[in-house]
Amino acid sequence: MCNVGSASPFTAQIQGVWTPEDMRGHGYATHALGEICNHLLDEHHTLCLYVNDFNAPAIALYERIGFARVGEFRTILLP
Repeated sequence: MCNVGSASPFTAQIQGVWTPEDMRGHGYATHALGEICNHLLDEHHTLCLYVNDFNAPAIALYERIGFARVGEFRTILLP
């Protein structure tokens, strides 16, 4: 599963990427998200997403399909 959040002619933000636990480790996410990204790149110059720095499996997936870290972002929640 994934959603496309904010989008413009220049970029689209991918969010909500998730694979059911029993389907992990078979390459489904690599293939599916890679194809989704290829399709999105037909309409947008770049793609972006956010991932928690402790989520090593997700980072590995994103790097496998060509994403590169270009910056860091921090969320601050106020009570």
